[in-house]
Formats: sequence, structure tokens, C-alpha cells
Amino acid sequence: MARFFFDLTKNENVTEDNEGSELPDTETATDEAVKALTEIARETLPHDGNECELAFIIRNEERPIAEAVIRFELRPL
Repeated sequence: MARFFFDLTKNENVTEDNEGSELPDTETATDEAVKALTEIARETLPHDGNECELAFIIRNEERPIAEAVIRFELRPL
């Protein structure tokens, strides 16, 4: 098991994960990030058409290893 950290970014505001989670591997960590980000997006994305970007920077104890991003933007035609 390895410790992974999931730093949440919302419109460039970063909330660092200082505790992390013990997970078996990188694939599991990225899967967990995608699931959690989807749930957060459901609760957080604006209903007024404002732009919003949510992201998890996934890192192990040594370095960032991946980023999961959801971006919402309403474009009038």
C-alpha cells in the first residue's frame, strides 16, 4: 500500500490534502479521484452559467502523478 494525496482545486483555489489515503496502486488512486470529483461536481457546478473548473492533483509522497479535471462553461450561440 502507498499513500496518495488529493489536492482539490476549484477555480485556482487549492485545498491541500495533508492526510492522504492508503491505496494499493496508482490506478486505484486515479479511479478514486475521478469518482470523488464527479460527486463534488454534482454539488458544486454553478447553475447560473458561470465558468467553473474543478480538479484533483493526485500525488504520492514524492511528486504529483496525475490530474483529473472537470470544466464547466456555458457559451451562448
